[in-house]
Amino acid sequence: MSTSVDTRTPAAVEQTDAQDAPARPLGPLQSEPHKEPAADTSTPSAEAYATWELWLAAFGVLLGTAVATIGLYSSFGALYIKAALPASKGGWGWTDPWMLPVGIDTSILAFGIVNLLLIRTRRQLWWVKWVPRGGTVITIYLNWEAAATVPAQLGHAALAALWVVFSEIAAHLYAAHIGEAHGEQRMGKIRLSRWVLAPFTTFRIWRLMRLDEITSYEDALAHHKSWMVYKQRLAAKYETRRWRGKATQEELAPFQLAGVGLSVEEALVQPLLEEVREQQRLASAAFQRAEAEIQKVDADVQIRTAQIQAEVKRIQAEGELEIAKATAEQAARAEIQKAEAAFQLAEAERQADLTLVQDQAQARAQELADETEKRQLLARIDAEKTQATWRLEQQQLANRTAEEERRLEFERAPYVVLRDAVSPSYG
Repeated sequence: MSTSVDTRTPAAVEQTDAQDAPARPLGPLQSEPHKEPAADTSTPSAEAYATWELWLAAFGVLLGTAVATIGLYSSFGALYIKAALPASKGGWGWTDPWMLPVGIDTSILAFGIVNLLLIRTRRQLWWVKWVPRGGTVITIYLNWEAAATVPAQLGHAALAALWVVFSEIAAHLYAAHIGEAHGEQRMGKIRLSRWVLAPFTTFRIWRLMRLDEITSYEDALAHHKSWMVYKQRLAAKYETRRWRGKATQEELAPFQLAGVGLSVEEALVQPLLEEVREQQRLASAAFQRAEAEIQKVDADVQIRTAQIQAEVKRIQAEGELEIAKATAEQAARAEIQKAEAAFQLAEAERQADLTLVQDQAQARAQELADETEKRQLLARIDAEKTQATWRLEQQQLANRTAEEERRLEFERAPYVVLRDAVSPSYG
């Protein structure tokens, strides 16, 4: 993972105290390298002009406009006359001679304005600015050819060039204004004297400015000086010009990182930054693994909780079923008792009726009595069997409930141990 580094000014590395940082999940290194507060490199706003400067600027604009107008008129007249003459008289033989000067001179202004509009909309085309420049060369050449003598040629070419120079100056000022409005910085220029006195080192500085987008010549010069000082320091350390063969890999790292635009200080501290990033990446991976384990444990706990809840609901349903059975048995016993009472009442009535016909139905009464006693005995036996069966089922239900509780306690014991082990670490 690469981190952008500002190569315009040396940056001091600042290590952030981990105790002061807010608690948050560790992630990939996303912080930018610390930079020392640098001076504002944006173009400063122009100071307020004095009154005489404003008057001087207005006077200069009026004079420039007048000179450009004279040059335009002179160019128009010279080209018009030359284009109107037939070829037999040394002219160019145009049918509509006015089209030549108007077309060429206005094209310079038109394409200059188009270039400014493209700059304004930040849609520059590199070749558009060469159209008015090509028109400038053409109109100067035509004005040169339109004159008969060398002084006249120089005068016509100079007057035509004045109009072009004025339009170029206006376009340059407006383009500079647009660049300042967008916060753009112009690339600094290197003095001609330095190119003459030290062409090779000057070329290195110029190449550094272009490759690393260092707009300030002073910053690029300081960058170059730091490399020269570092080389001299290594040469002095190993006391030989062949210090590259004796220098360690860490000392040679700045030369290997020079191709990506790092300064000496940034290149020397880069291995430490990469080590810190690697440690943070490892810590982030460990934290993510721990989070995955916690989520897995939470999922297991939720599954076990759902199973326990389902088991509790099942036991509750079974208990409700047993209660319903007991209620039904009580209702059945009540019906039996009611039937017995009704039977006894009917028996009493029959005994009263039988007393009237004892003699005739003694044998039948005895049979009925025996049958009644037998039925009572069977009813009592059935009632006792029903009670015994109910008590047995109640005892079985109690045994199953106790056995289920012991099983739940046995299954819950690993979860309680796991929860007690996890809670101190991630609580």
